[in-house]
Amino acid sequence: IQQTFTQLDMLKKIAPIAGIINGKLNSTIKVSGNLDAKEMTPDLKSLSGDLIGQLLSTTINSSNSTLISALDSKLSFIDLNKLNLNDLKAALTFKDGKVNIKPFDLKYQDISVNIGGSHGFDQSMNYDLKFNVPAKYLGTEVNNLIAKLTPADANKVETIPINAMMTGNFSNPKVTTDLKQATTNLVTNLVKQQKDKLVNTGKDALNNIINNATKPTTDSTKTDVKTDVKNTATGILKGLLGGKKKEEPKKEEPKKTE
Repeated sequence: IQQTFTQLDMLKKIAPIAGIINGKLNSTIKVSGNLDAKEMTPDLKSLSGDLIGQLLSTTINSSNSTLISALDSKLSFIDLNKLNLNDLKAALTFKDGKVNIKPFDLKYQDISVNIGGSHGFDQSMNYDLKFNVPAKYLGTEVNNLIAKLTPADANKVETIPINAMMTGNFSNPKVTTDLKQATTNLVTNLVKQQKDKLVNTGKDALNNIINNATKPTTDSTKTDVKTDVKNTATGILKGLLGGKKKEEPKKEEPKKTE
């Protein structure tokens, strides 16, 4: 019984996820290190080795983890309780009380996640999570702007990279993301795209007016009308492009009679 308890305690130090999942963990672990002379238990600080594991029929129990709860509260576009961990494979190495995780990928619906980083046997951690999030999950303002794009332009707005960092420790985690900045950048780019589209549309319309007005004709009356249209369109175009307005002549004041 003591040996089984020690093995489980060691596994939770090496792979803390073992304490927040319901299911099975199939793993191969290689360990070398020292034993405590009195208790005949592993000296965790002396351990080194590697672990390759695969999760089977697994679900997350977020009520057992403040880390999952903290991460879930920062990411509105994902429900970590519904994260599918079945057949997830991961590899890690550990030495001098520190565990390094080889980056691995997860999939949540149409969101992909890449996870890598490290943690210590003392439960300190430093993890990086990189999400590729479809723009449709980033709020009403973004969706309204995308709806104004042409289908071709809308297809170009595919996924937005969102970065998250987990530091602190497993009992008191600190989670930060660049979700707000990424959303702001996307909105700025979409607004600029709309403005550029409107300006280009206005230029094309005015160029058509000018081209039509300058077509050769034998009718002197039509020529005068087209010339007026050309002048008017050119003035509008200059105004649109920031040209200076022509100053109106000053009106002469009537002479006073004595």
